[in-house]
Amino acid sequence: MTSVTLRADRPYADRSLADRFSLTSPSLTARLQAAPLLLFPMPGAPSSRSLSLRAHVLLIGVVAIWGSTFVVVKDALAGVSPLLFNLIRMTLAFLCLASSTAAISGA
Repeated sequence: MTSVTLRADRPYADRSLADRFSLTSPSLTARLQAAPLLLFPMPGAPSSRSLSLRAHVLLIGVVAIWGSTFVVVKDALAGVSPLLFNLIRMTLAFLCLASSTAAISGA
């Protein structure tokens, strides 16, 4: 039989994992009561249905772009070397990410 030694620096050592992470634990309840804005959507926030529609449209867009890249890459590699193609590709990716980051941060 194994004995368990409780230490003062581990306040949760005497509780089981189920007790620590249950939805009725006092610490979780206190945290949820302290942050009620996290539980309820703010007025004017988009509904979950519009967010779901937007997510589906974006997913279809990503699939269309991803699916078309094979043909584009195959045709591009017929005319230029793989190193030049990757240089152009990574430069375009950098410029897109840099401009979107600058737009988001407001710079």
